[in-house]
Amino acid sequence: MKTDSVHFELERVFDVTELFVEYDKTLVDLLDKHAPWHQVKVRARPAAPRFDAECRAMKVKTRKLEKTYRRQHSVQSEKVWRAQFKNQRELFQRKFIDHWSHAIDESQGDSKVL
Repeated sequence: MKTDSVHFELERVFDVTELFVEYDKTLVDLLDKHAPWHQVKVRARPAAPRFDAECRAMKVKTRKLEKTYRRQHSVQSEKVWRAQFKNQRELFQRKFIDHWSHAIDESQGDSKVL
């Protein structure tokens, strides 16, 4: 049985360095078994053209209010945060609609431009 052999090996190792080596080896074996290494390609996505300074400022304010709510857990801070979040969503939706409405108008019926 694998666990018995690991337990036996640990019992006969007394040197701290050897213990760390054994610990490291065990962790690597577990990671290789349950989460094998593989390469991931990360691609940078360009920012949405509609996401401007106004959107960034709105998002910063919303996150700040969320952090305040999570620290305080008060009804008032939750209301303020949720109202700000609603305003943020409305702004993002308005920017999205305005962006695509303008893009459609500019394309003059040519769907390839979109």
